Amino acid sequence: MSGHICVVTTLHLNRSKAEVLPFIWDIKNIEYCEVKADDVQVNRETERTGTYTIHGHFARFIPWTRKFKYELHDRGFHSKEAGFPPSELDIQGGFFVEATSEQECEIIHYEQYTLPLKFRLLQPFIVIYLKWSQLKEMADLKRLISSKTGRVSTLPEAI
Repeated sequence: MSGHICVVTTLHLNRSKAEVLPFIWDIKNIEYCEVKADDVQVNRETERTGTYTIHGHFARFIPWTRKFKYELHDRGFHSKEAGFPPSELDIQGGFFVEATSEQECEIIHYEQYTLPLKFRLLQPFIVIYLKWSQLKEMADLKRLISSKTGRVSTLPEAI
C-alpha cells in the first residue's frame, strides 16, 4: 500500500453550471454538507482566495481540526491543508462543475490524502469511509441546491 488515497464522486443535476457554481464557491456550505465538519470558519483574503478551518469528527468519534487554503476558479475550487506544521495526512481536494448541456451539469468532488505509515493498515477502511462520506455529502449538497432554487433534481446520480 502506497498510502495515497484519491476518492472521486460525481453528481448530475438538472441545473445550469451558472446556477450551481455559487453554491460551490460558498465555502461555508462545507459546514452543511461535509460529514466530517461540525463547524467551518471562513477567512477570505481576496475575491478568490482565503482559508477555512474545519472543526469536526472523523468517523463520528475522532475529533479533528484542520486549516485549509482555498482558491476559487471558473470551474469550482481547490483547497489544500495549510496548517503549520503540516499534518502527516497532506489533505487536499475540491469541486469541479462541468456543463453537460445548457441546463444540466455534473459536480465532481475529489479528496486526496497521503497516509503516514502508522495509518496504512487502515487504508481500506479509510477509503470505504471516505466513499460513504462523499456520497452523503453530495446528497446533502443536492438537497441544499434544490431547497435554495426551489426545484428538485431528477437526473440519476453516478458514482
